Amino acid sequence: MWIGLGRGASKGVTGMIVFNKKLWVFTETTIDVINGSNPAMMRADPYSRGLGCIAPGSIAVGADSLFFLSADGPCKITTDGALHRIYKPIEPIFTHDYPSGISTTIRANSDALSGAQGIVWKSRYMVAFPEVGNTTNSRVLVWHDVYGGFTSLTMPAKFWFRPERRVLLFWDYARDAWNAVDGKRDPGANIPVLIQPTYNSL
Repeated sequence: MWIGLGRGASKGVTGMIVFNKKLWVFTETTIDVINGSNPAMMRADPYSRGLGCIAPGSIAVGADSLFFLSADGPCKITTDGALHRIYKPIEPIFTHDYPSGISTTIRANSDALSGAQGIVWKSRYMVAFPEVGNTTNSRVLVWHDVYGGFTSLTMPAKFWFRPERRVLLFWDYARDAWNAVDGKRDPGANIPVLIQPTYNSL
């Protein structure tokens, strides 16, 4: 079966995921939604033009939201179909367009963002991405739905945290991706130093 994307879709699919009983298809600059339960009746409807997903691994689904990383920063789509540009307060991290007189050490490496990785845990979306000077992910931004804002942390040599007693969640540098093990088990030699990260407000 072949389904063409809606008019104006750019070439090169960067990710697909099921959310809210629909298939969402991303390119770097567009988003389409595949509708229809009968294969013969399925169609692609344009959802967004000019904004898409630049990192397949950044796409993550929570209880009522779909998150992804656009060229301008993190975004989310809610079950009512609304697109939320949650990156607005931190957009300069990704565009480097800081107001005059504002300096910061947080600047994303735009040339390596395709390797960014995201996960959702409870009401938090955590996305790891490379900063300028790095080609692998070096910083984590955490979106908190509870108060609608971001916190940030620099990834130490070995990074982990325990969101629940049953799970040990950590950044696996060998895979450059999130990983998890049973919280009662020792994660092993790949993580010899366990460090509780410190969150910094943005």
